[in-house]
Order: sequence, then structure tokens, then C-alpha cells
Amino acid sequence: MDVLETNSVTLSYGVKTVISGGYMKLVGGHIHALVGRNGYGKSSLMRVVFGTQAAEW
Repeated sequence: MDVLETNSVTLSYGVKTVISGGYMKLVGGHIHALVGRNGYGKSSLMRVVFGTQAAEW
């Protein structure tokens, strides 16, 4: 079974924390949706997962 899992993702832009403690688990062969209001960090989380945005350690 293919699994993509992120845990404790933290991302800030200056003093603004966009993601704090983000967790996501995607299992292959299933349909997933990432939903939320505008400005809640969905695109930022995807950039971290795809490796185009560095997260904080």
C-alpha cells in the first residue's frame, strides 16, 4: 500500500504562522480532498509536500 504522510508541519512567513502542527495522510487508491477557507494554508501545505517550499524544522 502506497502512503504519503506528513506530520508536525510548521510554516511561517515572517511573524505570520501559516501552518502549525499540520498532519496529513494520503493512501494510494483512494480519493482525497483538502478543503478549507481562503487563507488557511492549503496551497502552502501542498508546496511543502511537493518540495517547492521549505518547511521549518
